[in-house]
Amino acid sequence: MACRKSYGLQDLVRKIPLREDSILPYLSMTKTFTVVAAMTLYEEVP
Repeated sequence: MACRKSYGLQDLVRKIPLREDSILPYLSMTKTFTVVAAMTLYEEVP
């Protein structure tokens, strides 16, 4: 049996609590990793 607990609110205005199965958007977090990978490859090419 896994021990799980969620904290916080998924909607601050309506005061809806965060659930264990809530799906959260990643927003622009993946852009950072993509740019770092692209610049690393760019620097390696002569």
